[in-house]
Amino acid sequence: MDLALIGNEHEVPESGTYRVYDLQLLRRLNEEYREKPLMSSFTQYDDASQLRQAKRRIESLGKKAALEGKRILEVGCGGGYVAYELAKEYGCQVTGIDIYQSEVWERLSAPSLQYRCIDLSRENPFEAESFDLIVSYVAWEHMRHPFEVLQQCVKLMKRGGLFYLYANLYRSALASHLYRHIFFPYPQLLFDDSVLLPYVRSLGVEQWWIDAFYYVNKLTYAEYKQYFELLHLKILKEEKALRNLDWDFYERFEDKLGLYPVSDLELDFFGVLLQREDVDFVERQRIMMQPPALEGQGPYFVGTAVRAAARARGRDLKFAWYVFHEGKRIYTQWYTQAAEFEFVPQAGGKYQLLCFAMDSAQNKKSVYSPFFEVLTSEGQVE
Repeated sequence: MDLALIGNEHEVPESGTYRVYDLQLLRRLNEEYREKPLMSSFTQYDDASQLRQAKRRIESLGKKAALEGKRILEVGCGGGYVAYELAKEYGCQVTGIDIYQSEVWERLSAPSLQYRCIDLSRENPFEAESFDLIVSYVAWEHMRHPFEVLQQCVKLMKRGGLFYLYANLYRSALASHLYRHIFFPYPQLLFDDSVLLPYVRSLGVEQWWIDAFYYVNKLTYAEYKQYFELLHLKILKEEKALRNLDWDFYERFEDKLGLYPVSDLELDFFGVLLQREDVDFVERQRIMMQPPALEGQGPYFVGTAVRAAARARGRDLKFAWYVFHEGKRIYTQWYTQAAEFEFVPQAGGKYQLLCFAMDSAQNKKSVYSPFFEVLTSEGQVE
């Protein structure tokens, strides 16, 4: 039996057999769906088309929330069309931010509008509780640190302020954003990147498009809702863009698609209007640490300095250290800004370091170094 055969749309592997998701299957499946593509009309990126889309989005948003005169932040603003329309037509003080600077920003200007190239997962230059409304359209799915960006947005919202979030989901039929060239649904769920991406590059998809749009974080809508609850964001309105599941396609590839709930496969986009509850904002831990690096490979000797360096990422970190000798803590260095640490062992034996990192919000994380031996001057452990 040819396991890659897909000419019969009801072809399903026999029980106990496995389809090979290789380049041959990818090509044949794409050719099969060429005359019945997942998408037949596409977003246009000229200014006129983007401004029309921005006006539609704002008109819809205006039915959910008051916009006039508000101080608004747009996260993932792209070319800045929504931000521009909000500033021009509604008299809003608008800041549009994106991790990529767009050449369109120079063409779309207004006195009450500013654009900034910022990654909120790494820096937040704005004052806390400084925006009445935050909006974001089809950007969150591309974020590599979506929780951290969401947390920073909550920090920036006024108590009782609103946040409208509209996002695509990884398990949707069109989440690969390759539907101009890949005509069948769920290619990102069926094929490994090592097969899919070289193929679409051979069809003319440029690497910048893959870098900017192909990556979609794997959050489900249920996980987004857990984030909202954790960060004290109340859902005021909820919208779902659903797609009828192609059951023939699902049954043919159930060995892959059956790993996911059907409700996730049917959900393309969600839109939620969120309100920050009247509670104090507490920034949650996001410190990332690896075991501290010891200088040199050893051996280390009594009376000579042992040096180590903390390896951590976070905001405004300070570091503290414990030194253990034969399982007993013998030295403590309290928090300083220095990531480097040294001590001089006075006895041979087995040692270990424990490094602590603390940020400005008093979040803490710690990690142990590997054990290491210290020798006497004669090269022996005491």
